[in-house]
Amino acid sequence: MGPTGASAAPDCGSASGTPLTSVPGFGSVSDSPRAPFSGCGSVSDSPFLPVPGCGSASGTPLTSVPGFGSVSDSPRAPFSGCGSVSDSPFLPVPDCGSASGTPFVSVPDRGAATGSPFVSVPDRGSASGTPFTSVSVFVRPGGRSIAVPPRVLFRPTTPVSGASRSRGRNRGHTLPNVTSSLLRGRPRRAKSHISVRVAHAVLGGAVGVVWLVLPGMTSGGDAPVAIKNPAPGASAAAAEADERSTVDLVLPLVAVGAAGAIAGYGYIRRVRRTRVRTTPGGTGSPPPPRSSPPLAALDEQACAALVEADNRVRAARTELGFAGALRTAEDLETVRRAVREAETELAAAFRMRQRYDEGVPTQEAAREHTLAGIVGRCAEAGRRLDSVAQEFGRLRGLEQGLGEALGVAEGRFRELAGRAGASEAVLAGLRDRYAPTATASITGSVEQAKDRLLFATVRLNQARQSADSGQAERAARQLRAAEGAVAQAAVFVEGVGRLAAELRSAEQTVPAALTGAEAELAWARRQTDPSARQRPAPGPATPPPADPRPDPSAPLGAAGATPGGFHVRLAHVDAVLGSVRQELTGGQPPDPVGVLRRVVRATAPVASGRAGVLPAAALITARTATAAAADFVATHRGAVGATARTRLAEAERLLATGDPADRPPADILALEARELAERDVRAHGNPYVGAVGAEETAGTGGAVLGGIVPAEDPEDGTPAGFAGPARPAEARHSPE
Repeated sequence: MGPTGASAAPDCGSASGTPLTSVPGFGSVSDSPRAPFSGCGSVSDSPFLPVPGCGSASGTPLTSVPGFGSVSDSPRAPFSGCGSVSDSPFLPVPDCGSASGTPFVSVPDRGAATGSPFVSVPDRGSASGTPFTSVSVFVRPGGRSIAVPPRVLFRPTTPVSGASRSRGRNRGHTLPNVTSSLLRGRPRRAKSHISVRVAHAVLGGAVGVVWLVLPGMTSGGDAPVAIKNPAPGASAAAAEADERSTVDLVLPLVAVGAAGAIAGYGYIRRVRRTRVRTTPGGTGSPPPPRSSPPLAALDEQACAALVEADNRVRAARTELGFAGALRTAEDLETVRRAVREAETELAAAFRMRQRYDEGVPTQEAAREHTLAGIVGRCAEAGRRLDSVAQEFGRLRGLEQGLGEALGVAEGRFRELAGRAGASEAVLAGLRDRYAPTATASITGSVEQAKDRLLFATVRLNQARQSADSGQAERAARQLRAAEGAVAQAAVFVEGVGRLAAELRSAEQTVPAALTGAEAELAWARRQTDPSARQRPAPGPATPPPADPRPDPSAPLGAAGATPGGFHVRLAHVDAVLGSVRQELTGGQPPDPVGVLRRVVRATAPVASGRAGVLPAAALITARTATAAAADFVATHRGAVGATARTRLAEAERLLATGDPADRPPADILALEARELAERDVRAHGNPYVGAVGAEETAGTGGAVLGGIVPAEDPEDGTPAGFAGPARPAEARHSPE
């Protein structure tokens, strides 16, 4: 029994403190709320739990237990086969060393760990902040522990001077930015540091949780023991116990928080070092900022490339046409093939631009690639022309002398001058016969043709004078400008004659188109009215098929998904046809092409293709609109932008397929191209303003608008031709 009045427990150690009631078969219970265990030492105010078969834990000297060592405030004596338990919260482990803040008691066949928080490893060295050493096996002769001097496993070496190191704490290697692989006999990886820190954090958290939960587990399982006749110091002891309980609750939380903070700091530090490291395994510095131009700038570049390539291809066609009058087809075959290849590249670029304007593709990166592809196609078209430009210049030989080329240009000029007067008479007749809308596309064409011929007259005279004075290069420039003006005058004159022919053809097709439209309307009504299927279709249209069921190929679904919507379409077609018949019989000048366009568009949703006249009518309207837009762009290419050219190129592509289904869309695109081109010309300004009183400036405004001569230097600049677009004299003399 201890010095206090506590009752002793059989075969167990006593617990000192205040007098407590003894329990049979158990040790005494002190002020601590912990219940004693059977066959174990008593529980005192210390937070340590006794282990079965071991001595008791207390802050005061305790009575020794038979077969066990006692625990007191004095230096602890080792237990038989175990280490001693000190004031630290660690539990002793059989056959292992103890853990405390003081030097550990040596254990047989184990190494000791001092001062360092690392646990020793059998037959290996301990881990600490100093170079690693191995600890040899300890022996205990006569109950004393003797340590053999350590064996050095890793001896530091002097690093190479001037070599950069990514890890300053490991000085064992001499290669720059390379981690030593001698540690534990395997290479070290960056991820191991993170895993070790995470393991430390998890271990600390687990220890804190165990420390927090363990008191409740030990005291909640047994019934509490009533305390009778409490001593006068019971209240003070209870207050002290509550204070210790609060400390026991806060310390684990602090430990867990500290472990988490250390792990987070290590992880952040590791990430920073990985980002700025110079070793091959690191990610290095962030990528440089994006150097590609923005989408808007690339769009402008693509539009400019389309305009320049289209102008050059058109000028090459013009010059090739004049060269064909003096050279054979075999001589110009290589040049013609290069022009066709350039046209193919340009058509592909326009097709890409059309899809781009339609919203295909939708991703920004893909749209950038599309614009880059457009620029590349246009550049390739220019390279095809450049590849034969020198050969073509040799075939023409204008720099060596105008020769017969001047005579060819003057001959065409005289021919067009006569045709311009005839075209003026034709245009006057068309105005008297048809509505103003029928001739709106050629309004002013004769005047513009005369303006181009006036410019050609001036340049032809200048070319002859320069040739007579020996200025061959200047004479060649003047001749090319005159050829371009003559070619555009021919477009104006030929446009008047072509429109007259289209109007006559459309006027002859209108009655048949109306009959075919009514036949399509009657057939569509029979598909929705079973009682009307037995009645023959009015007029000389094709008789209905023997099968009364609707034709699957008929676009009834396009007319409306519901019967009500389809009937609305039928009513609309009927109203349009009635309006057309009323206009034709009203005595007003008609617009045959406009009438065909209205009939085709109205019957397109319900047409089945049985009336073959409607596809022919659609061909007339699409062909007329496309030709009018092409003439306008060709004669105003100095002001027309890329969008109008793109719509025109798409209309020409659809018209060339020969598919009747592509004709209505081609007509719509051609009309849009003409409208956009006229808008561009209006934004460019009055094309017929020139300097008054100077002969050489007559018609220059129209030539600039037509892209024949550059606006910056119309007198001495290089005109558009096979070698390139129109450019001023400074650009001609500047190095490429």
